[in-house]
Amino acid sequence: MIKRFLVILSISIFGFVATRIWYVRTAKDFGEPERESIAYLKADQNVVEQKLVDRLVWKDIRKGQPLYHGDTVRTASKSEGEVAFLKSGVEIFLHENTIIIIEELFGESSLNLLSGSLFAHSVTGAGAPKIRAGEAHFSLKEGSALNVAAHDDKIHAAVAKGNVSIKTKTEDIHLEEGATGKLSKEGFDQRAFIKILHPRPNALLEKGSPIAFAWEGIKEGVEVALRMGSSLKTLNRVASVKDTMPSGTMTFPAPEGSFYWQLVALEQGKEIRESMLFRGEGVALSAPELFYPSDNAVFDSFETKPRLHLSWKVPHRTQKVKLEIAEDAAFKTPFLTQEWDHRSEFNVLFDQNKPYFWRVTAVWEAPFIPKTSSVSRFSFRHLKNLPTPQALLPDNDRIFVFQRLDPKGLAFEWTPVREADRYRFKVKFDGEKEQVIETNKTVFRFKDPNAKGGTWSVQAFDEFNVSTWSEQRRFSVIHAADVEWLKPKQKQVEYFTPKPQLDLAWTPTQGVALWVLHYKSEEGDISQSGKRTLSQAETPLVLEEGLWRFAVEGFDEQGTMIALSKPLLVKLEPSALIPPPQLDEQTRVLQAKRDGTYFLRWNSVTRAAGYEIEMVHTDLGKRKVSTQKTSHQLESLMPGRYSLNLRSKNVNGVLGPVSEEYAIDVPDVSDIQAPEIERIVIK
Repeated sequence: MIKRFLVILSISIFGFVATRIWYVRTAKDFGEPERESIAYLKADQNVVEQKLVDRLVWKDIRKGQPLYHGDTVRTASKSEGEVAFLKSGVEIFLHENTIIIIEELFGESSLNLLSGSLFAHSVTGAGAPKIRAGEAHFSLKEGSALNVAAHDDKIHAAVAKGNVSIKTKTEDIHLEEGATGKLSKEGFDQRAFIKILHPRPNALLEKGSPIAFAWEGIKEGVEVALRMGSSLKTLNRVASVKDTMPSGTMTFPAPEGSFYWQLVALEQGKEIRESMLFRGEGVALSAPELFYPSDNAVFDSFETKPRLHLSWKVPHRTQKVKLEIAEDAAFKTPFLTQEWDHRSEFNVLFDQNKPYFWRVTAVWEAPFIPKTSSVSRFSFRHLKNLPTPQALLPDNDRIFVFQRLDPKGLAFEWTPVREADRYRFKVKFDGEKEQVIETNKTVFRFKDPNAKGGTWSVQAFDEFNVSTWSEQRRFSVIHAADVEWLKPKQKQVEYFTPKPQLDLAWTPTQGVALWVLHYKSEEGDISQSGKRTLSQAETPLVLEEGLWRFAVEGFDEQGTMIALSKPLLVKLEPSALIPPPQLDEQTRVLQAKRDGTYFLRWNSVTRAAGYEIEMVHTDLGKRKVSTQKTSHQLESLMPGRYSLNLRSKNVNGVLGPVSEEYAIDVPDVSDIQAPEIERIVIK
């Protein structure tokens, strides 16, 4: 039993150790390799996969992922990829169903084409990786381009641009531009293929425009057919010409997107010769779009030779960009002509007081006609100096807090310039583009809930003159946590005393050690405004009648504002008085009974908590009676006339207005008799 236990334990320990060793040796492959990358995947379409040097599993890769020595890359059917080498800038376009290995040969980077086809383009030639296919090594020169295919142990190659060297075990071969052929043990046989003169492999073609296919190297009188398809496996004949000369041409419109094509020579319907398989891409070519300056723009300047920054949008995959500036719209008197491989902006020094016209032309690979933008006009205007406005507020490094007391936002202010009628306010928030706003005021308010700190300055101008910009000032913006108001719940508060107490409360905020409450009278005496420092998020205030503005700020222990409320407007006003009741009697003069009694009855008044009856006798004075009912029995009235009115009373005991006046007549002869004295006893 013990022996069996020891065997099981040994197997378990061995399994754990083996698993751990495997994990340590392979874990790095699941993340970023520790090796230095030498290339990256510049573009991908559909399925492009990578296999690391010490792994057996393929994994999908996407645009931008790095590649290393020993990596294998492959494309699936109807899939394409583009590999760019970092140091040399060489770009390798992988066609569908292609497999390559990135190798290091004699201390230099190389690319081994196992199967499929690729298109390689070198810009500088310096440090370009060798391309190995079978036993042949292809070396790209500066500005050269090469199409290579490896199928069934056969290597096909076509030099699309420049020249390429091939080194085999037996000889060195030098190929010039346009060379096409098959590589074998006997050397490079250019007669094996139809030589393609145009278009070049991987050429960018204008969608829908006719492609001029040109060739040479076939015998006279045969038929030449064009095969085309979206993949290497879907090539179909789409056009043909008969009885051709040794060199010839045919045209066919370029389809949209990437496609493959090949020319085939036919004699009595039998294929006797073919060209290499090539790839093309049909795109909608568009003219450059002019960005700045806009058409008919006028620039004010104090300089005799102003400098202007021109910018435009370059279309996709342009080969050349040409900028033209002239003093006339027909460009007969050119001012400047400049060409680049790829550029979208340029600074130019101009002469003043002249209109200028400019345009940009994009050029693709031949034979396409260049696409030229529309013509745009701009001019300069020489200005005199106006006095420079001086920045007032904010001071340098002033801190703005959004929605502190002013809901209009940040306020920038400067001194007026008498000679000017307008101003340019320039503000640049951190991390954003500069903004220039024109205004006829000397105060500008900027309301942006996402604003950050930045810089600002101002300039004065009129129709013909302008000042220099004022000194640039810096400001900061604090975005504090929002504080919500809890009391009062209504923005219109009624009160019943001359100086009412208003209860204020707001949401507590974590981290706040001190609250500062600001209050300001919007209608009454400004001296009533002020602030209170509080340790809790509530306080009562005794205030005058009127409209009040409140705001509260929260500070942490270091004195930094971390919480802020929105402004709160509250209107304090007297409560509405309750109207008086009306007596049921229709007459104004009421007749009391002989016993000095009278029963009053009146209507019920909404919101009334009670009623007050006031009677005034010319000799006896006032008499008041309060009741919560809508009727009352008057008793012990002395003879004579009383004036009577009623008032309603609310829950706080405040009386409303007086009702219309009534009169009560009490008869002179009353039923009330004086007591009789029976006897008087004197001791």
